[in-house]
Amino acid sequence: MIKPFVLILLLVIALYGCGDGQNIHPQFSTAKLNIAWNGRLVLEVETNLPDGTKVNTWIGTPPPDSRPLYTDASVDPRQWDVVVRGGHFRSWFPSIYEKGIKAGQYVVTFGVLPDQEAVLGPKNKRLTGPNVEVLENGQRLYSDAAAIELPDLPSHGPLVVSSFALPRDTSPKTIELVDSVALALADKFPGLVRYSSQMDCIGVAEHEVHLHSGEWRDVVTLEFVVWDEADLPPDLSRSRGHHIFVDIGVDGKTLAVNKQAAVSLLLDKPFDDVPKFLDIPL
Repeated sequence: MIKPFVLILLLVIALYGCGDGQNIHPQFSTAKLNIAWNGRLVLEVETNLPDGTKVNTWIGTPPPDSRPLYTDASVDPRQWDVVVRGGHFRSWFPSIYEKGIKAGQYVVTFGVLPDQEAVLGPKNKRLTGPNVEVLENGQRLYSDAAAIELPDLPSHGPLVVSSFALPRDTSPKTIELVDSVALALADKFPGLVRYSSQMDCIGVAEHEVHLHSGEWRDVVTLEFVVWDEADLPPDLSRSRGHHIFVDIGVDGKTLAVNKQAAVSLLLDKPFDDVPKFLDIPL
């Protein structure tokens, strides 16, 4: 089985105060670049920016070419969905195979989007530092870049790994199990992939459960929490703030969900149109 590729990137940028009302010199550090089950790039970054800050990131070739390859930013502010939560954020990019990216050096650029009065003050006035640009109207923008090395990638297609980040202390055995059912998770639970940027996987546990079918099964349970302010369609609004538990049979032959709000989100269907329980044989 193909193992997940993980790239750890350390960016060393000065850090100033970050409390309420204080000026902020943005810091981006301990960035991790993963390849999701469908070949998409997933960039996860720790930052000192306050929760709720909207950011954008893009990947390009190094100078002198400096050609942009991928960006997570939409031209429509209503679609700016890369938001700092708990001191980190997650950016999604298209398939790494789409543009034939090869091993070598690339550049990741980080930016803070304009007009974030609620978290950065009027016209982002709390932003400070040499990488802050002040426009004629007083608006403050921030961007900075760092080089990354991309190692050799498989040439035979996307890696079969999960489209979400498992907790760092997840055992190799559990990672292997999740990898083995990754395509089934994406097929059976389209909402898990579509809305993975609106939730976090916060726990993994192995135990015995009583399935709705009446069977007892040894399972690995993935626990997700959907953000309270998750950007979800109106039909899925009742799933906001919920903890979602996905049971995976340790033999890789069963998927189960036992809460209607979870079923609604995972199936990407309205709450009233889905059952309260799901037992899915694989």
